[in-house]
Amino acid sequence: MTALINEAVEREIPVVTVMKDNTQSERQSYVGISSYNLGREYGKQVCKLAKQYENKEQKSDSALNVMVLINANAEDTSQNMVYSSIQETIEGTYKSDQKINIVAKALNSQGAFAAEEAIRDIFMGVDQLPDIIICLNEINTTCVYQAVVDYNKVGVINIIGYYDSQTILKAIERNVIYATVSVDAKALGEYSIEALTEYDQMGHVSNYYSVDTTVIDADNVHNYLGGDASEE
Repeated sequence: MTALINEAVEREIPVVTVMKDNTQSERQSYVGISSYNLGREYGKQVCKLAKQYENKEQKSDSALNVMVLINANAEDTSQNMVYSSIQETIEGTYKSDQKINIVAKALNSQGAFAAEEAIRDIFMGVDQLPDIIICLNEINTTCVYQAVVDYNKVGVINIIGYYDSQTILKAIERNVIYATVSVDAKALGEYSIEALTEYDQMGHVSNYYSVDTTVIDADNVHNYLGGDASEE
């Protein structure tokens, strides 16, 4: 991919990367979300859930276990930044005698079917399943949701997911998924065109356009159902 981007730039074709960056290339700009901010959002949701466990006295005498699913095939470092930010947010925000253990689980999965198999292996092979599973992409979110239903773990495992497909939104409405992080897709498109236009007119452009995220949970999911969310 790096070589292809560089070839395009050499032919005076401007390149803007969207959502997934390629910092080794000669691309003109990147439009996406801050990995650090994304991690903070996940961390805040973990802290909110931890308070609920604490109030219900479900985990008063033991640690709360959190598993972050990451893509073992990813070549960039954005996932590492998200994971570090989750840890930092929990350590800086959550003040309680209850301990929170957080681990990263790398999935060697490419495509929906491979992801589904890898996640089912977790449910079948782990002696103690985590209390909270954090998913960093839509496929893993959907697969974990399905596995929680299939293995009768609804109410036992809380899911913090990514993206706002109708499947994910309805799972939040049914209290199977606790929350999901949604990206402003409209802004992604607008900033991409803005970056290309500015480069075309000025010959230079900002290196990075940051797009906002929104947390969707049971309190506001009704605002996104009814056609506002897209499967694409």
